[in-house]
Amino acid sequence: MSDADVWVETTAITRAYAAGDFVDALRITDAVLGRHPERFAALSQIRAEVLVRLGRHGEARLVAEAVLDAGRFWTARQVGSLEDEGLDLGAVGRRLRARAEEAVSAARTARPGAEVREAADPWVTVVALHMYGVRAADTLATWLPVVDRGIRVVAVESTLVDGDGFPCWDVRDLALRDVRAGVAAAPGDVPLVLAGASQGAGLAASAVLNGEVGADGWVAVAGAPQPGVATFDRLVPGALVAGEDDPLPAANQRVFRDAVRAAGGRCTFEEVPGLGHAYPADWRERAPALLRALVA
Repeated sequence: MSDADVWVETTAITRAYAAGDFVDALRITDAVLGRHPERFAALSQIRAEVLVRLGRHGEARLVAEAVLDAGRFWTARQVGSLEDEGLDLGAVGRRLRARAEEAVSAARTARPGAEVREAADPWVTVVALHMYGVRAADTLATWLPVVDRGIRVVAVESTLVDGDGFPCWDVRDLALRDVRAGVAAAPGDVPLVLAGASQGAGLAASAVLNGEVGADGWVAVAGAPQPGVATFDRLVPGALVAGEDDPLPAANQRVFRDAVRAAGGRCTFEEVPGLGHAYPADWRERAPALLRALVA
């Protein structure tokens, strides 16, 4: 089983949420949580978000307490998201943030690493960033089929972990440090493209467009930077790949596409029929064409 499988399953939650059917979103969340106890913290945070939408704030606070009782935590971003929705977490929120800060402190002393898969005659290097909660090995497996097409792949894993112990990009300065380590691991003999999916997509696009990471292009699958994160200081060409069945991320990607173009940048947008929160099944064929268009 792939780390990313759980996020494919949560596509159904996103659809119900986007449609305003929070009762169904809660039902689906509980079903996914039952199948993935290893994601207790992350899925419980989604559950709390839905409960808040239903006006069941007391139950949402009990969910937060259960996360603490299980020895897990929510990141500062996850706590903040609930508080922004009007949930008063009080002392529970402070305890969650304290545990999250312990994880950040541990990440600051960790050494970033990257796995390189060399192509026989490379024409481009891809530094690939994982989704939230997906290990670099899974991301590498997604990109491995293109290595024999002349694409060198460098998979980077965040040193920061979430409340379930899976890697995430929640603290930007740490994320940029880790991404730069991945870029440094690649020979500088061919053009370099920074690519990512979901949370990694937003990081990849913004880091390049902000000039925080040097690259010749960017690819964002199933995600894009939130408004205001990308400053467009360096208008490097990019590509967005969205899933037709992934409504909220796809809508965010359309907004970001328009922002890039309004700033004078070049950005393609592909919406794949039947695709949820995942890479397209034809990635071996699709990825080389996207990359050629960026570095040609």
